[in-house]
Amino acid sequence: MKKLSKKNLNALWEIINEEYNLFLPKKDRGILKFKNFIEEGEVDLETLKTTVPLKNFVFPQNETYLKFKTENKKIKFKVEGVSEEKYVIFGARPCDIKSLEILDNIFLREPVDTYYKAHRDRGIIISLACNTIESSCFCEIFGIEPTSIFKSTDISLVDCGDFYYWNEVTEEGKILTEKLKNILENIEEVDKELHENRKEIIKKKSEENILNSLEINKIGELKEVLKMKKYGKSCQEDV
Repeated sequence: MKKLSKKNLNALWEIINEEYNLFLPKKDRGILKFKNFIEEGEVDLETLKTTVPLKNFVFPQNETYLKFKTENKKIKFKVEGVSEEKYVIFGARPCDIKSLEILDNIFLREPVDTYYKAHRDRGIIISLACNTIESSCFCEIFGIEPTSIFKSTDISLVDCGDFYYWNEVTEEGKILTEKLKNILENIEEVDKELHENRKEIIKKKSEENILNSLEINKIGELKEVLKMKKYGKSCQEDV
């Protein structure tokens, strides 16, 4: 474990961008999405949800698998592979990380989707725990805590005020951490205490959110109730 001082954020991003394609949550014309470090937009690590989901990096909406051309009345085919250029995503939220685990369970089981695997293998994900909870959040009923650490993330961060608590999870995360050793600081006992206190505060906020008190096995019943209310209101308006 390490800690990253917030005053060193830009310096850290610049170092990462020298070797990897770095993507950050940026706000551009009111829309928050992951954009390249060198692209225009204001970095926003406070807003919880990006408009474009994380899965677009590993499961793009469109992708070229095959190209062909006709030559002397014959068709020639060329198989298109996935770029081998490594990328880093900084600031992914736990709920987005969980979605990757679901996709992994589908596309990485036999027969493995080689294109999906190639996209996953070339990416390093640095997750950021939610430091607040929106009224529309319902992560806990699906077993997702705002400070959860999933196997699909490589490095996990928790906002502790003046610094981020940096926890390397995978081998890829440890390799990247080693490359950043000159900018990261060692954790002290007081930092660990602050980290645990911060996690407790976030967990309490999440538990107090009304949507997280729903029972998942009753969500179907709730949908039926809402549907009946909708149709009931419509009938009353027609009368």
